Amino acid sequence: MAKPDFKKVLIIVCASLLLGLTYNYFSPEALPLFGFSIKKYVSDELLRSEGSMLPEAEPRHISLKEALRLYEAHVTFIDAREEPDFQAGHIGHAINIPYDRFNKYQEILKSIPKDEPVVSYCGGSDCELSIMLGNKLASMGYNKVFIFFGGWNAWADAKYPIGK
Repeated sequence: MAKPDFKKVLIIVCASLLLGLTYNYFSPEALPLFGFSIKKYVSDELLRSEGSMLPEAEPRHISLKEALRLYEAHVTFIDAREEPDFQAGHIGHAINIPYDRFNKYQEILKSIPKDEPVVSYCGGSDCELSIMLGNKLASMGYNKVFIFFGGWNAWADAKYPIGK
């Protein structure tokens, strides 16, 4: 009986794993690798559903790909940066509610129903204004709040629709 060549077995296993992960990444029916998938929160059905689509109505972080999907579903994007940054460039159709001057923008917020999804974002991963704004919106009763932590920098780098 021949002895198995462990090097060849290891190469086959690694190649199979890489091929499977690559397929899963690009598949529209991808399986979550870490037990949690935001996809169930941003499905078309849930975007139209009544009430909260989030288990505890807490803001959830989303990826660039998920942010684009919400943008394409005409979800409201809120830029938490200061007005000069917003005017220099922002995600297309976003509204500007600077976190540092939040109270001055209450009239704009009144036009956004609390049961509709909203996405908060700011400059990028080194900016925490989107997190603070998302938490503030959730505390005010908005129950479908998403935080796009990649923010403006990731969106612009991906060459997705912008406004000026």
